[in-house]
Amino acid sequence: MRWRYRAYTADGKASPPGAALEADDESAARRALWETLGYAVVTRLEPERPKPRDPLEALFGKPKGRVRRRDLARLCGQLAWVVETGVPLAQALAARRGATRDPAMGECLRSLEETVREGKPLWEGLARHPRIVPEVYVQYVRAGEETAKLPQALRRVAEDLERAEALRRNLGVGLIVPVSTALVAVVVVALVTRLVVPPIVQMFAAFQARLPWPTRALIAVTGWLGRYGAALLLSLGAAAAASVAAMRLSRRARIARDALLLRIPRLGALLRAAETAQYLRTFGGALESGVPWAAVVDLAAASLRNEDMRARMEARRDALLAGTGLAGAIQGTGAFPPEVAEAFASGEQSGQLARILPPLAKAMDEEVAAAQKALAEGLPIALTVVLGPIVIFIAIAVFAPTVSILSQIH
Repeated sequence: MRWRYRAYTADGKASPPGAALEADDESAARRALWETLGYAVVTRLEPERPKPRDPLEALFGKPKGRVRRRDLARLCGQLAWVVETGVPLAQALAARRGATRDPAMGECLRSLEETVREGKPLWEGLARHPRIVPEVYVQYVRAGEETAKLPQALRRVAEDLERAEALRRNLGVGLIVPVSTALVAVVVVALVTRLVVPPIVQMFAAFQARLPWPTRALIAVTGWLGRYGAALLLSLGAAAAASVAAMRLSRRARIARDALLLRIPRLGALLRAAETAQYLRTFGGALESGVPWAAVVDLAAASLRNEDMRARMEARRDALLAGTGLAGAIQGTGAFPPEVAEAFASGEQSGQLARILPPLAKAMDEEVAAAQKALAEGLPIALTVVLGPIVIFIAIAVFAPTVSILSQIH
């Protein structure tokens, strides 16, 4: 099998663009890069796969085993304690593997145990699972092993994973109330139009009276939805499936989607703050761990999940690799707030960039918390603005006929 890669030597020399090698599996490819070709850091390693025959596989890919972030964070925290107390690492991994019920985690632990029993460093075992352990964390662990600071490195990985999991969880919790409110409103509207409006129509027919225009409009809308609702739902489902396929197959589509998300009020501020904190933390942590400069630049850019922000950083890669004028390069991307460029300028002048970035990342974490609060407060208001007029119109359409009949009786 042929593998494409991007790697760096210990002195920061990058592999040629589009470099590839032949290897039986991923482990063999990584060993070849480290032992035969002499690369110290591998930032990207992926197989050249032929086009799959199954069109669904081409669009959506094969399902892959995943390990939850909190489980990986818990594992790193436990391994840090194991190393400090002197318990053999292979023995601890075997015990942890026997206690886990997650097949993906069990396979990962088995691989790590084999790596350690073979006398190889832990980071080599972690590097064999790029879908579970991001490359930046592999480099953290590698630097920790080489500098006899493995417990600190493992705790750093655990803290980063826990922070990312907390952000995802808090965002999900904040969306529960507004989403539930919207669903309840939709159900109530559907029940009213199905159960309340038809008897009113029959009553007016008995009195041979003309329905008020709000009621006629509501009947027309519900009638249209009754006739074409199924086709509308199918069309929306097809459009959603096409969008998902486009996002998977086209990076331009993902960049456009993420750029749009950044422009949404409050949500965009939350996403930008979270991405900024992650970029600063990765950049500072990799730099402090002794990772080569070129790899630091690539690892920090790869840590960005927003494709628009990542593309902007990749476009300024050469300027960042030069190592001078960092503030101008960062500011020229337009991806981050102004204080980020100021921090890079200060760090470049003082030579303390690795120490300046982590505190700024913590400050951005506070921005994330504030943005989460603002989003949670703003969503109910937005739902009220959108659903309020609809509910008022339906109420008028339902009660106007009754008022009209009573006025005619009197």
